[in-house]
Amino acid sequence: MATITARNSFGWEAAPAFLLTPLGWVINRLGNAIETEPALLEPLLELDQARMHLIALALAHLSSEVCPDLALVLLRGHIEKFLTSV
Repeated sequence: MATITARNSFGWEAAPAFLLTPLGWVINRLGNAIETEPALLEPLLELDQARMHLIALALAHLSSEVCPDLALVLLRGHIEKFLTSV
């Protein structure tokens, strides 16, 4: 049986959308932003493991609602903007 993998920005291999099963924690926090801006689903499905961990850390320390603009920074933003936005 063939396995489809993709290289992320660090050169590690991961199956596409490897987070589909355990994404419940993200949907709980980003659900309203995704509902407002459905285009956020695409970068959510393209997350690599490093970005997923950064998002988890940011959401753990963020007490406010995640608006679509902040969600886009979390999902696709440059790391410096990511860190200053949270």
